[in-house]
Amino acid sequence: MRGLRTLFLAIVSLFCHQRSINGNPAFAEVPGQANSQAAGEIAVLTRWDVGKERVFCVVLDNERRNPAEPPERVLIIYVERHGGREELFRYATMDVPLAAFPTAESNGNLVTVWVGGSALRVVVFHYANGKVQQVLEAGSRSFPELVLPAEGGEPAIITSDGSYRFDPLTRTTRWEWTRSIVFRWDGARYCETTTGFADRLSPLSSLAVLNRGCVDNRNQVNAPR
Repeated sequence: MRGLRTLFLAIVSLFCHQRSINGNPAFAEVPGQANSQAAGEIAVLTRWDVGKERVFCVVLDNERRNPAEPPERVLIIYVERHGGREELFRYATMDVPLAAFPTAESNGNLVTVWVGGSALRVVVFHYANGKVQQVLEAGSRSFPELVLPAEGGEPAIITSDGSYRFDPLTRTTRWEWTRSIVFRWDGARYCETTTGFADRLSPLSSLAVLNRGCVDNRNQVNAPR
């Protein structure tokens, strides 16, 4: 039930965000808005401030190529330069956008959350040297938790999973959170640590940070240096 409540609150938050931008003058400045019928309908609009750059992130619902298939969603990241707008990055998916937000007021990573089937998908982007790169993609049954580590800096991202368990005493089935993955940003990439759900904050303690480096594994994605 906790997971469903979190998901509900996230949906309400996103709906309120969309309501707030529909009447905002900045909404008219979004690239492609004047040609929305050709480019698709805007589903999400987020501003992402990185350094002195003014960056806009737009998710468009493209028209269906096949009525039997879901519409494609495209995340497009623009930057304002030299009095115009330049496209930096494009990410396409069939999943539904749930949320998009930077991890800090400025110079943070951009976290996006998508709904596909019975799970969520967390996709994170990093901006450096005038370029955008995807640095993380992870599945989760819960809305991602963002937690500041003991040493400060970029928030860690926690995803969680679980399963339904049958209780023979009560003869009922209930959901149990069992596993979490903590993704810690080291300035260039995300390092992951798998823990039990109840212990998911342990990898972020000061002692754990001092005694653990960033161990390479296939789930890490490098950011531009």
